[in-house]
Amino acid sequence: GYAYFPSATSALQWSVGEFFRSDTAGEDHLGYHISSSEYGICSDPRTDMVYPFTYGDSFTDSLHCTENGPSPRTRTGVFTVTCTGYGTLILPLGTFTDCLLLRRTWSYEDDYGTPDLGYSVGETYSIVQASIGHPLLSYTTSTYTQGGGSIDNAGGFRLDDLSTGLSSTMYDASHITVRPNPATDEVTVTLSGNGRATFSVLAGDGRVVLR
Repeated sequence: GYAYFPSATSALQWSVGEFFRSDTAGEDHLGYHISSSEYGICSDPRTDMVYPFTYGDSFTDSLHCTENGPSPRTRTGVFTVTCTGYGTLILPLGTFTDCLLLRRTWSYEDDYGTPDLGYSVGETYSIVQASIGHPLLSYTTSTYTQGGGSIDNAGGFRLDDLSTGLSSTMYDASHITVRPNPATDEVTVTLSGNGRATFSVLAGDGRVVLR
C-alpha cells in the first residue's frame, strides 16, 4: 500500500494497513489500505500528534478523506487531542515511566452520495511514552448514527511482546549506570547482566533524537 502514500514515513499493520507521516513538527495519519479496490486517502490528513506536547496541552485538527470500497464515502470532521495526565504505567510487560495520558475525541460526517449521511462521534483514552511509537494501553468508545439508527462500539488493547514480534527485557534504573552525569559530549552506559539492549536519547520535548 505504500504506493498510495508516497510521503509516508511509517505504517501500522493490523486488519488494515494504516500510513503515517512523521517529522519534527508532529505526526499525520494519511489514510489506510486494504486492497487495490479498498483504501482511503486523506487530502487533508488528520494530525495525530504535535511536538512538543505535554501535560495540559491540547490541539484540534480537521480532516477530509475519500474512501473507496464496497461503500464509498467522503469523511470530514474534527479531531481533538488533550493531555489529561502523566505518570508511570505498570504492565505485565514491564514498568514504563514518564508516560502521558491522552484523550482523543472526534466528530465525523460521512457522505455516501445519498441523503442518508453517517455521523461518528467518540473518544479514546491512551497512555503513550515518547520512545515507543504506539500507545501502551488504549480504550475507545464510539457511536455511529445513520438513517435513524445507531451502533455503539467499545474496545481496547494493551501492547505486549507479541505486538512487535520481539521478546524484550525491561530494566529498572538500578541495573543501568551512565557516566559521567551530567555530560556534554560522550557518556558510557553500563548494563548489568547478559544480552543485547537498545538505548534511546530523547530531547527535552520528548522527541527521540538517537537510538
